[in-house]
Amino acid sequence: MSARAKALANLYRRKKITLEGLKKAASDGMITEEEYAKITGEDGKG
Repeated sequence: MSARAKALANLYRRKKITLEGLKKAASDGMITEEEYAKITGEDGKG
């Protein structure tokens, strides 16, 4: 997992970023779909 994804995962766990924010990060290419799935437990296509 990239450093950026780890930082976003930490923010998500601390409720400082929403699921929508993570979806945007994935769609913008900041994190991969695989990293999104690891962070949220979702497939990233929703």
